[in-house]
Amino acid sequence: MATVEAGDGQIMSVSGPVVVAEKMSGAAMYELVRVGHMKLIGEIIRLDADTATIQVYEETSGLTVGDPVTRTGKPLSVQLGPGIMNQIFDGIQRPLVVIQKQAGTVFIPRGVDVVALDMEKLWSFKPANGFNVGSIITGGDIFAIVPENELIEHAIMLFPRKHGRITWMASAGNYNLKQVRHFAGPSEASGHGGEPAARQLMSSFLFDTTFLAVSLLGRAEGLRRAAARRTALKLPHAPG
Repeated sequence: MATVEAGDGQIMSVSGPVVVAEKMSGAAMYELVRVGHMKLIGEIIRLDADTATIQVYEETSGLTVGDPVTRTGKPLSVQLGPGIMNQIFDGIQRPLVVIQKQAGTVFIPRGVDVVALDMEKLWSFKPANGFNVGSIITGGDIFAIVPENELIEHAIMLFPRKHGRITWMASAGNYNLKQVRHFAGPSEASGHGGEPAARQLMSSFLFDTTFLAVSLLGRAEGLRRAAARRTALKLPHAPG
């Protein structure tokens, strides 16, 4: 998604969880905003000229007319990646155990901002059989696996609509999410559909160049060679 310069609007009115803000020119539907001085999480649900109606997902007591509304330039979204199945989240993917440890209470402090996934924990990266330097690869190919636990494995896939020949591939080993600089995220999926979310949801997370370098081929040649490789390995063929 294109980066949008964040700016501040101002609260015009507050009615329960619904806030109306002015000076919101350039805002988008379903954009994530931070409301008030406590930075409460909200989402734009209506736009009218430079006025935005915002659904706030936290208690709004204490908000007053004139308080700032900060745009983020991105939609309300969730992070996808290893660690998601071993956590307990609230409805907007805030990790409850992490918040309890930080806040020292079972109640969620208003405006709390916590990363959903553990960025420090190491995860085992295992290249998939059939892929190595020189192999032809195309969008949707699973070139590695990251086990989450004994039951769940995350499939690492090449981005859709990319294809070519592998020129470098990371070795098997342990990596954390901070080391993954060129992959989309951890992947973020919008809660309101659309192409970006559909792409992210094709797998738990999608790597591009962090674990793989690909020399591009022409589309027809790349697809032809990938189909031949799948036939040789008896793999399902990707849709055309």
